[in-house]
Amino acid sequence: MAFHVYPDPQTAPLVVTPGGTVFTGITQFAGISVPAGVYNKMMFIRVASSGSTVPPTLLVRAGTGTPVEARPTPTTLARGPDPAGDYVGDVVLLGEADNVQQLRVGFVADTSESWQLGIKNNDTANIEVTWVVADSIPDTAQPWISVATGVLSYIALVNEVVPLNVKVSNKGTGPLTLPAPGPVMPAEFAITSTLPLTIAPSRSEMLQITFTAPATPPQPNGSGSAKVTLVANPPDTTAKIGSGHNQQVNLSTTTQRLEVVLLLDSSGSMGTDPLGGFTADKALTRWGELTSAANHFLDILAHFGEGRGRFGIARFPATDPLNPATYDIVPMRAIPGFTGMAAAQNLISMITPTGGTPMGDGLARVLSSTTSYFSNDPFDLKVNRRWLILFSDGAQNSGTHLPIEFIAPPNGTAAPGSSLADLKVHLFAVAYGIDGHTDVEHGLMKTLAAGSFGGGHARNVDDEGVTATQVAAALRDTLKAGLTPTSAPRDPAGFHPGHGEIRHEAVITPYDGRAVFVLTWNTPDPSRMRLSLLTPAGETISPDFTLPGIELRTGDRSQVYLVDADFVRGRFGTWSLVVTGSGPENYVYDVLAETSLDLTVELDQAVHYAGNPITVSARLTGAGGPITGASVTLEVDAPTAAVANWLAAQQVPEQAMNEAKELLAGKDATPILVKQVGAGLAGLTFAGARQTFTLPMTDPDGSGVYRATVAATTVPEHYTFTVTAVGITDGVAFRREGTQQTYVLVLPKHEYSQIDINYLKSGQAQVTVYPRDEYGNVLLVDPLMVADFGLSVKGTFTLMESTLNGGYVCPVEYDPAAGLEIGFGFGGVKVIDMQRYRPPDRLHFPDRVLEYSPGIRHGRTPDAKIVLGSITRKKPDKAVSLGGGGSVSVGFADRVVLAHRDGGDVTVFVRPDTDLRPYRLDALDEPTGSWVNVGVSSGVTATFSLADSGLAETPALRVTDLSGRTRGPDNKVLRTPGVSVRGIGVLDTAVREGR
Repeated sequence: MAFHVYPDPQTAPLVVTPGGTVFTGITQFAGISVPAGVYNKMMFIRVASSGSTVPPTLLVRAGTGTPVEARPTPTTLARGPDPAGDYVGDVVLLGEADNVQQLRVGFVADTSESWQLGIKNNDTANIEVTWVVADSIPDTAQPWISVATGVLSYIALVNEVVPLNVKVSNKGTGPLTLPAPGPVMPAEFAITSTLPLTIAPSRSEMLQITFTAPATPPQPNGSGSAKVTLVANPPDTTAKIGSGHNQQVNLSTTTQRLEVVLLLDSSGSMGTDPLGGFTADKALTRWGELTSAANHFLDILAHFGEGRGRFGIARFPATDPLNPATYDIVPMRAIPGFTGMAAAQNLISMITPTGGTPMGDGLARVLSSTTSYFSNDPFDLKVNRRWLILFSDGAQNSGTHLPIEFIAPPNGTAAPGSSLADLKVHLFAVAYGIDGHTDVEHGLMKTLAAGSFGGGHARNVDDEGVTATQVAAALRDTLKAGLTPTSAPRDPAGFHPGHGEIRHEAVITPYDGRAVFVLTWNTPDPSRMRLSLLTPAGETISPDFTLPGIELRTGDRSQVYLVDADFVRGRFGTWSLVVTGSGPENYVYDVLAETSLDLTVELDQAVHYAGNPITVSARLTGAGGPITGASVTLEVDAPTAAVANWLAAQQVPEQAMNEAKELLAGKDATPILVKQVGAGLAGLTFAGARQTFTLPMTDPDGSGVYRATVAATTVPEHYTFTVTAVGITDGVAFRREGTQQTYVLVLPKHEYSQIDINYLKSGQAQVTVYPRDEYGNVLLVDPLMVADFGLSVKGTFTLMESTLNGGYVCPVEYDPAAGLEIGFGFGGVKVIDMQRYRPPDRLHFPDRVLEYSPGIRHGRTPDAKIVLGSITRKKPDKAVSLGGGGSVSVGFADRVVLAHRDGGDVTVFVRPDTDLRPYRLDALDEPTGSWVNVGVSSGVTATFSLADSGLAETPALRVTDLSGRTRGPDNKVLRTPGVSVRGIGVLDTAVREGR
C-alpha cells in the first residue's frame, strides 16, 4: 500500500482562480484492479475542493497525449497522438460527498507512464484543491489538517475559566479525526470539546481549549505562552507548522488581578432631592439613590469578582480635611462574596452628605503615590486591571487640588507618571446632572474619562423622575465595560401600570456561565415591585422560593438574583422575567452573564467635538472567534438643542438672579447653577428635545466588527448609542445589547471666536473673549477646569472668569505706548493668534453725526451724539443702541479718515449685550457717492482696514445693525435693541482738501 499527497510540497492547497485550469505532474502508482480482472493494473486518485459547492472539472493526461476530461463513463487515454497505437487505458469519474471526487485509471498493460492531473475551476470564486494518488482506494482517503494560524489570546482575571475556540479545517480527501484523550496539554489548559472530533473533507469544526487562570499572575509580566500540536488519526503524514497545512495551536495568556475603586461625591448637594430641593427622607435624596444603586452594584461585583482582586471606596469631601483618613469609606481589601459586602454597604448608607465639591482632593486621595488606593508595585502597575468609578453631581468648587492635575497635557496638567493614563487606571465617570438643578461639569467628567487609560467611559444621569434607575444602570455598566467578563443579553426599560404582570425574555446560551437577573425601580419601597424567573426547565424562581445555586438580594429599589454557573449550565435557552408591582412605576430590568459570547461597543475617538462624525463599532465574538452574519442595529439618542447655548443666551432678570443667589447661599453651588435656577424662577425653561433614530450596522470585511457612522453631531452635549445584535452561531440563537455614551464637546475656531476690549483708562482694559465654533455653539465652562484656557497677553493679567453668556472676561494692564497685543488658547489649541489692538488714547474720534436712522425699537430713541468723542471719557454703559436694522453715520468737521499702511484704520467700540449682535461697517467713497462695505463683526469691538476695501480715504463711516434684535428669547422687549455702539476711533486723519 502506497500513496502520495498533493500538491507537492504539501505546504498549502492549490488555489485555482475562477475559470482557470491548472495542470500538475503526478507520480504513477499501480495497484490491483477494482473490480478484479478488468484491468492489468489500476491507479486511484481522490480530489478534494473547498471554497465552492460547484465541483471542478478534472482532466487526465498521459505522456504527450491529449488531456481527457474524466466522466462517469470510462474514457480512453493515449500517451501520444495515435489513439490506437498509443492507447494506455481508461479513466472514470466517481462523485462522492463533501466535495470529493474519485478517479480510477485502468492500465491495459503493466507499463510506466508520465501523468498530469488538470483541475478547472467552474465557479466564480477561488477554490482550494488537494488530491491523493495511491495504489488502493482506501489510501486515497487522507486528512489534511489546517488549524487557523495566529494566537489564541486569553485575557483573564485570576481564577477565571476562559474557553476559546480555534477553527480546525479538513482540506483533505478523507475524514480527519482528533482522537480522545487528545494531545498532552500544559497544566492550565484543557480541551473542553467532546473528543473524538471527526471533521469531514471540506468542513471545519471549532475546537474549544479552556484556560484556567492561576490564583496569582505569573512573573515577570503576568503573561504566558504555549504551543499544542494536534495529531490526527489516521495521521496526517505531511502536516506542517505554518499557514495552509498547520497542526499547531499557539496559545498566549494574560492573567490580571482586579483593582476597583469607587470615588463618591458626598457633598451637600447630594443631600438634596434630584431637583435640588430639601427632603427629610434620606431615601429620596441623591445620596439615597446612590446608596440603593451602590448596594446592588456591590452584590453583583461580589458575584463576578470574588477572589479576583481588591476593591475600595472613598468619598469627597473628607469629614475632616486635616485627617486624610476621613476620605476613606472602605480602604482597599479583597473582594468578598456577597455575604461579606454587607459592611461596605452599611458604611455607605450611614454617610450624611455635607460640604463643597473638592473633586480634585478626592482624586488625589485615591491616586497620589503616598495615599493611593491602587498598588504602587511596578508588577501590579504592569499587570492589574485597574478601574476608578467616579460619581459626582456637581462642579469642582473647593479644595487644594484640581481634577485636571490627573490628566496629561494638553488637556490636563499632570506631571509624567502621575496621570490616570500613566497609572494604567480606567476611569468610569458617572455624572448626575439634571439641567437647571445641578451644576455637574459634564465636559470635565468626559475629559477625565478620555484622559484615562484606554479612553475610559462616561454615563449621564439626567432624566427627571428616573434618576434612581439611571444611577443603578450606570454602575452596572461598569461591569459590562470590561471591568469583569460580562455581557448583557437584555437591558431595556419599562413601565408597570400597578396591576397584572409584564413578561420579558432573555436567552442564556451555552457560552454563558454565572448570571445575574436584575430589576430596579425608582420609588424607595422594597415591596413596590417584584421579579420572578421562569427557567427553560419549567421552574419558577421567586422571592418566596429559590433553588440551590441562586441567591436573592433585595434592596429598597431593587431585586437581584445571583445565579451560579452550575445552575445555569443545565438551563440554556429562554428565561422569562416576570414583573409585577403594587403601583405605577418606571423600572429597568437587566441580565448580566459571565460569557464568552461577547458584544463590545466602542467609539472611534475618546473625545468628539461638535460636527465630527462618530463611528460606532460593535465587535461580536463567540469564544474568541468573530461572529458574522448577525443582524446588528444602532439606536442613537441625540440632542436637538444644547442647554449651554440656551442658558448663555438667556437674559435672566436681576430680581430672579438675586432670588437664586439667596436660595443657594451657603450651598454647594456655582455661578452657572445660580443662573440656571434664576432662569427657572423667571419662568425661562429649556425647550430642547431629543431625537432617536436607528441605523443598520454592517460588517463589510466579514471580521465580526459591525460599524455605523453618525453624521448629525453639530449639537453638543449627551449622545447615547445602543447596539442590539441578534443571530445564530454554532446553532445557538443569541441576543446581545451594549451601550456607549459620549458628551460631545465644543472646539472653538478662530474664524468664529471674537475678542472684545473695553478700555477703562490709559494702560488698562477689560478683555472679553467669546469662543465659538462654526455651528454657533458656545463654551460654558469653569476656566480653572480646562488646561491652557486663557489669554496670551503682553502685559499683566489675571485668570479669566465666565460672564455666564458664553464669554470670559479678564482685566489687563498694558504699555500704552506699545499698544495691546492679545491672543487666546483653549486645551492646547491656539484659537485666536496674537493680534495688536490700537489703544484709544492713540485714536481720533469723530465729532459729527452725519446721519442717524433709528432701527426698529419699542422704546424711546436715544441721542445719537452719545457715539461721538473718545470712549475713555465715557462710562462703560454709555452707548447708542441702533435698534433692529438701524444705522449711524459719523465724520469730522474738516478732516477725512486715511488708510494706514499697517491697517487697523478704524476701530468700532461696542458694548456687548447678553447675546452678540452682528453689525457692518461701511465707508463713503466720495468720488462715486456710494458706500463701500469695509467689514462685518459678530458683535464685539473690532478693528477694520480701509485699504482692504480699496479706499485710500473716506469722509464718513457708517455702522449698521445686522442682528435685527428687538426682543429677547422670552419675547420681551429689549431695553437695548440692535447693536450698542460706544464710539468709533480712527488711526490717521488729514485735512480735507478745499477746507
